[in-house]
Amino acid sequence: MGILAANEWREGWMDEGMESFLDNWFVEETGNLPARQVWERMMVGLGQYDARGLAEPLAWESARFRDPQSYGNMTYSKPAAVIYMLREYVGEDVFRRGLRRFYDEHALQHVTGVDFFNAIEVEADEDLQWFYDQWFVGVNRLDYGIGDVSVEQEGSEFVTTVEVVRLEDAWMPVTLEVGGARVPLNSRDRRQVVVVRT
Repeated sequence: MGILAANEWREGWMDEGMESFLDNWFVEETGNLPARQVWERMMVGLGQYDARGLAEPLAWESARFRDPQSYGNMTYSKPAAVIYMLREYVGEDVFRRGLRRFYDEHALQHVTGVDFFNAIEVEADEDLQWFYDQWFVGVNRLDYGIGDVSVEQEGSEFVTTVEVVRLEDAWMPVTLEVGGARVPLNSRDRRQVVVVRT
């Protein structure tokens, strides 16, 4: 990270994962690839890796990872994807302010993941311990599915009822899109029923 010195052995994600995130963000910002494509490729690969039960905690010290492939995925790729998820969760403007605060408070110092999260928390005005615990300490999978769906016409409107099911233990807000209408879902419930009129 240059002017901010992370301990790569203790928190490799702070060095390599952050750098991978920033590289991808640069590609996204410069328009060399569509934003969705920049991150989707990484997410698909990580999803396949996690589905095989190979995920390990990102917060582990480097020597604890089972092999070089796991070290690479858990230190470079997955942290980059998780930091992207954090950016999307708090919003890009809040995230940028958090990065600026992180830099301003710790320039020319050794930094930790706690320092990074504290800066983002201050700017987001939200306790993000759940995010850190879920994505850096834990290895739970994130998976949502669609349960029952019904559509009825009422006059000129369609009323769509959708059951959204959280299939795994990890939680994140999701956005349900039906006929161009977007409905944010922030509940941690395993099952949510949403009615959308279009």
